[in-house]
Amino acid sequence: MGLLRNNSVTEEGFTVQDNAALCSDTVEASIPQHDYIEPSPAMLELGAHCKDSELFRKCGICYKVPINGRVLDCFHTFCESCLERVWCDACVIRCSLCSRTTPIPDRGIASLPKNIFLSTNPVGDIQLTLPCDLCDNSQHAEVHCLDCEQKMCSSCRLIHLKSNASKTHTVQVLDPSNIPMPDDLHGYHSKKIANSCEDHGEELTYHCRMCAKAICKLCRKDPAHKGHRTKPLTVVMDTKRQLLTQKMTSIENGHFEVLRKKLYNTRKQADALSNNAKDVINQIVTRAEDLKHDIDIASDALITEVLEKKKESLENCHSIEKIIEHEILGIGSSLQYIYSLLQHGSPLEICEALPAINTILDGYDEGEQIPRLEKTDITFELGDLTSESVKRDFGTLTTRNRGRLWSRKISAGFGCLQDVSIRMQTSFDFPTSSLEEVQEEEEVPIHALSASVTNDHQIWTCAGWNSSTIALLDSQGNPQASVPIGHKVDDISVSMDDELFISCFHKKMLVRYNISTVAMETVPLPYYPRGITTCADGGILVCMTDSYSSCASDNSRRFVAKYTKDLKLEKVFEFEENKRLFTRPYRVAENINGDICVTDKTSMGSGRVVVLDRNGKFKFSFEGPSNNQCSGNFSPAGITCDNYGRVLVADTNNNCVHVLDPNGNFVGFLLKQGDTPVSPHSLCIDRNCQLWVGDEEGNIKLYDYL
Repeated sequence: MGLLRNNSVTEEGFTVQDNAALCSDTVEASIPQHDYIEPSPAMLELGAHCKDSELFRKCGICYKVPINGRVLDCFHTFCESCLERVWCDACVIRCSLCSRTTPIPDRGIASLPKNIFLSTNPVGDIQLTLPCDLCDNSQHAEVHCLDCEQKMCSSCRLIHLKSNASKTHTVQVLDPSNIPMPDDLHGYHSKKIANSCEDHGEELTYHCRMCAKAICKLCRKDPAHKGHRTKPLTVVMDTKRQLLTQKMTSIENGHFEVLRKKLYNTRKQADALSNNAKDVINQIVTRAEDLKHDIDIASDALITEVLEKKKESLENCHSIEKIIEHEILGIGSSLQYIYSLLQHGSPLEICEALPAINTILDGYDEGEQIPRLEKTDITFELGDLTSESVKRDFGTLTTRNRGRLWSRKISAGFGCLQDVSIRMQTSFDFPTSSLEEVQEEEEVPIHALSASVTNDHQIWTCAGWNSSTIALLDSQGNPQASVPIGHKVDDISVSMDDELFISCFHKKMLVRYNISTVAMETVPLPYYPRGITTCADGGILVCMTDSYSSCASDNSRRFVAKYTKDLKLEKVFEFEENKRLFTRPYRVAENINGDICVTDKTSMGSGRVVVLDRNGKFKFSFEGPSNNQCSGNFSPAGITCDNYGRVLVADTNNNCVHVLDPNGNFVGFLLKQGDTPVSPHSLCIDRNCQLWVGDEEGNIKLYDYL
């Protein structure tokens, strides 16, 4: 029976349809109400812009357009009544949107600044006209002299520029951004700011760069501002407006856009989950109908067979019945006549008939051969199909996490082991005796494990350092296949294309074996290969060293090489800032974020874990947990990574499996001494999130993980 799986969608980019949806005003998802929690109004529609969208004019408590909206220090707006209801007895308000705090004024929440931009007529749309300060014709002012602090119409402006006393003055065209407004429209909200100098009583029209505040024209001559650079306040603020606008645009196009895309993908995923569940239900119903159909066919066939057997037996019975009836009729008729003759016939008649009577009676005494009637019946014997086997073989549902919905970034919060459950499913010894190609040794360490990509619950492995054969085992340790490599095997990796890659240390070569075509290719290498793993992009990472010794000279080569899918050398990770990255790289694994995780043998019986980013830049090293949590030296061997980006490391000296978070922090022991095989050596997580652990004594344990 087939396994039914739920594969998470991963975001590797946006399709044309996705981009079209992102540009639309709304995104509709056909998600049943009982299956999906409706997102709160704070979950903004895609395509909306912060500058003009009504979606952002919401109270952070009731998510409605704020009534008598009050602005906090974080520039978030709330209904005055909502603030009064939630924070009536407090001295500070903690914003529900950003958690920043705002002190409550002495006069209460009602004295907080009022957001006048929530009006149906934004400030920019208010048409204000101001009279000219110089003429008596009440002409509308068009310009404003920053030196004279006077507003002028077009005629007075010409006169002003021709005057020797004012021809050098700075004149600015009036627009909604610099028209003086009534007190209730000043500033970014209704908070009134004094526009005159406290020291001189003059209007604040200049900006002191050194003091970072507004000053009047008399303050420019004050000794306190001597040598300070000053500019007209409007000019400086115009520049600030542009810079802040650019910064806000950058935020809106950057992090804010990412959030909107994540929201879109979340809704898209919810829709996909609903449709997926519907498809799975249809598959289950179809499966049930198919099985019912098969059962009906089998039932009808048995019933037909019963009817045929019945017909055959009945025909035989009827045939024998007719023969017997015919025999009975013949005998009965003769005996009846003879009885009548003996009773009513004369002696002479009896005498004459006596020879014939004796002949007939003697014949009846022997009787004719009647066909043998065998006693037969039909029985129905129950097959192996039981209610338990139906439940077991009908099909199962598995839900697997194949990464995050967006990006490949890993949160350090996933380092906690609280979301990990592990239970041993089975344990078995490597079947050396049942594989003719595998020579039995005194010690058969499981030094290579790699999960099959085409067969669930099966693993490719190699046991014994002298072994030149790899074997495919099921979860019970039964051999499913074996491949003689012809050279001593060091490590194994299986690609998504169902190809085996084998490193052969002693022969300085890689072997590529195609399972489907049974084609083998050998690739010579300049150095000794150890651990090997296939990457998400189809490439291969190989640990290499120029000798088996942990001692490295200046000329030693100890590195991890990246090969393309075609086994062409792409990169070599050996040094960073003239510092050697590895002592003797042993095993390697690629994390879900592209990190290169390597176990490095620093000396006999000890080592460390070295992790590089996808570009080969050093991230961290781990030399074992602190606080004496291990009794022996940290001796890492096998290494693998789970779906949350955690790094699992087999420690042969301490009989345990360490778990590190993506940042190299020690999270805990996944398995401790007594839980794991003796001296765990190799690790592998298959696509069913099952953990395979091989030890140095030839034992393999399979755990249900995550």
